[in-house]
Amino acid sequence: MKYNNRYFPHPVLGIRDDVIGEFSCDFTVEVSDTKTIFTPKVKLLNKDLEKLIDTDQADYCMQIYCRATMYREVFTIYDPIGSQFQISSSRLNGETEVDFFLCASKDIETYKNDFFNADYEDYGFELEKGDIIAYGGKGLFFANKAPEELKSVSAIMNIKNSGKANGPFYNDYDGPKITLFLSDNDFNLYQSLIDYDCFVPVVHSSIVFPALYETVCFMEYDESASQFEDYEWYKIIRKRIDDDPGTTLLEKVQNILDLPINRSLKSMEGIFDNDNY
Repeated sequence: MKYNNRYFPHPVLGIRDDVIGEFSCDFTVEVSDTKTIFTPKVKLLNKDLEKLIDTDQADYCMQIYCRATMYREVFTIYDPIGSQFQISSSRLNGETEVDFFLCASKDIETYKNDFFNADYEDYGFELEKGDIIAYGGKGLFFANKAPEELKSVSAIMNIKNSGKANGPFYNDYDGPKITLFLSDNDFNLYQSLIDYDCFVPVVHSSIVFPALYETVCFMEYDESASQFEDYEWYKIIRKRIDDDPGTTLLEKVQNILDLPINRSLKSMEGIFDNDNY
């Protein structure tokens, strides 16, 4: 659920400019075959909300939601920097969302905040137990997926023939994976080479690399890309791009594909040196 698009009957920190301040959360995840451990770290900068925490009128909360298994649970974070939560790994599969909130822990007859937007100055709001009064954002991870699987091109891309004899290849984004459509002649050549290990890096460099770079530029600069935000390929690429230390998109894409130009050149050097094709 996209909480930034929701309207509440009271001002909420982190939603538009309702309240001045900061509420942000980060988390780490440790996954084993039997258990998944979440370690959140919370930051709150708003004196009136801090007072609600100190007087036990509000709690930090973390909601974990997995669409594939329909698992949803809300945890109360009692220590903003030292809490840990453990759940069975069998409850999660694939994309898992983590949302952070500050919620009223009891009914509050009149909620006021000196840091309300000017539109709400001098207003008081009645809150019920469980009402959201601050939103700390959303995190995302992929449960039961090894890092190698997320790095694999096959996790996000298919290569098919377009049905046209010749012409440039193109990307199609409307599916759980991106489909690279090659002309029939190119696709036949691709199939004849892909079974040879020495040619795989060359294929990555000449086909997958430009296709992925085109995809990342599309996601970054084309507003129409937002229609694909719920697709798994989009979320996997978005996470890889956001997590990568590269300073440019070109550098990030090369890192995601493990430096395809370098691997391609080394592969071609090996072909000529060893005559192993």
